[in-house]
Amino acid sequence: MANESKKNFYERTHPEYAKKVTVWKLLRTIYDGGRQWFILHIFKFHKEGNREYADRVGRAYRFNHTREVVESLRVIAQRVQDVFPELIHNDGKCRSVNYHGLTVPLIEAVKELSVQIATLKEGVENGASN
Repeated sequence: MANESKKNFYERTHPEYAKKVTVWKLLRTIYDGGRQWFILHIFKFHKEGNREYADRVGRAYRFNHTREVVESLRVIAQRVQDVFPELIHNDGKCRSVNYHGLTVPLIEAVKELSVQIATLKEGVENGASN
């Protein structure tokens, strides 16, 4: 596969990626930060009492940890565990994924897919020339 083709393949992303990546990263940071993130980043309004402030922080935390968000992360952890059980940490309350451990398998998968794509392209080009 030519270097330009590899570069194009590597840089290819979802059409909305550029618009959404910052939001995705923020949501991941918020989720990973847990309750402490909200305490550090949600500020008290000038005329807001302590109780109102605490209630608002609690609502923000609960919103970020809705059933849908937690369930989607649980499904991801389950899928990773099915293939790479050694990358899952279970503390009894929840499972977490060692995403850094996925780097090498993902690189190898991309290499395999690149070979398959090259083979398919070659087959198409040979079929077109006949």
